Amino acid sequence: MTRIAAFVLAAVVLSACTLRQTSPSAGVRVGMSADAAISQLRPRSSDWGRVYWGDSGASRLYFQTSSTQQVWMEVSGAPDFAVTAISAPEPKAEWKHQSGDSISVR
Repeated sequence: MTRIAAFVLAAVVLSACTLRQTSPSAGVRVGMSADAAISQLRPRSSDWGRVYWGDSGASRLYFQTSSTQQVWMEVSGAPDFAVTAISAPEPKAEWKHQSGDSISVR
């Protein structure tokens, strides 16, 4: 019986090691358009919003990836509206939804 248990344990460990861990921001890269990034992450997120940096259109997009984590992306202003930076997953901050997709983050 102990040989079977050892075999099962080894199989579980090996399969866990080979499982592919995907990042919440997988498929999103610096340089892509903000619209494309939103299209990629919105279905994988439980919530999202945008903090605007003035009239240029520059912003930071936030995506809630779990009940305790979020990722954000910096987006350049007009005319490109391109992703310029992507965060690693970080602890979820408190968000307050404003109008449209606008949020404030504490």
